[in-house]
Amino acid sequence: MRSGRPTLVKGTQAPARELPESRARELEQVIEQSGESIVVKDLNAVVTMWNREATALYGFTAEGAIGKPLRELHAADLSEADYAKVLARIRAGKPTNSVVDRRKKSGEVVRVSNRTTPLIDSRGRLVGEITVARDVTALDRTEEALRATQANLEAKLKAIEEANRSMAREVASRRKIERALRESNRTLESTIRQLESFHRDDEVLVRMAELLQSCTQRGEAYAVVRETATQLFPGVSGSLHIYRESRDLLEHAAT
Repeated sequence: MRSGRPTLVKGTQAPARELPESRARELEQVIEQSGESIVVKDLNAVVTMWNREATALYGFTAEGAIGKPLRELHAADLSEADYAKVLARIRAGKPTNSVVDRRKKSGEVVRVSNRTTPLIDSRGRLVGEITVARDVTALDRTEEALRATQANLEAKLKAIEEANRSMAREVASRRKIERALRESNRTLESTIRQLESFHRDDEVLVRMAELLQSCTQRGEAYAVVRETATQLFPGVSGSLHIYRESRDLLEHAAT
C-alpha cells in the first residue's frame, strides 16, 4: 500500500507491481463505497488503509489514522497484554470473528463486530491484516433489552399461572402478557435474523476483498463486484458504472 491506495498483485512467483493510477482509483472507489468499515494494517498493527466508513465509525480521519499503530487509535484502551494478543493474531495470519468494545476519537465506546483476514502479497508472504468492522452497539443493546423484557414477561406469566389460575380477571391478564411475550419473541427472532444477515454480508465482503487482491484486469475486478452485488442484493437488478479518466462521463462496466 502507498498513500492509502491498494496495490494488487497476482500469482506467487512474479514480483509485486503497482496498479495503474486509474485502476487504483477505481478500486479505491469500490472500497470507499463498500458501506463497511475497512482497515488494513501491517504486521506491527500500523494502519496502511482507512476508508471513510472507518472514519464514520471511529471518528479518526484517514490522514490522522494512516501511519499510526492501532495503539494510538481506537485500540488505545487495550491493556498491554490484550494489545500483545492483537499483534500475535496479526502475525499469526489467522482469520478471526469477534465482537469487541472500541473507543471512538470522541471518547464514546462502541461495540463492533470484527472480521479479520490475513493480507498476503504476490509471493505468498503474510504482510498484514484486513479488518471489516460493523457497529453493532444498537443491535446489542436491543437484544439485551428484549431478553430482559422477555424474562420479565415470563416471570409475570408464571406468577399469574401459579397464584391466580382460578380467577377470570387474572386469566385475561395472563392472555395479555402472553400476547406481549409472543410479540417480544417475534422481535427477538427478527433481530437474530438481522444479525445473521450482517454476518453473511461480512463474509461476502471479505471474500470480495480477497478476490480483488488477485485481479490484474479491469474486467476481473468488475466481475468480482458484480458477483458480490448479486449475493448482497439477491433478486435486485442494477449496474456498475465507472468514471472515465476525464471524469466527465460514466461508462457501463457490469450488470
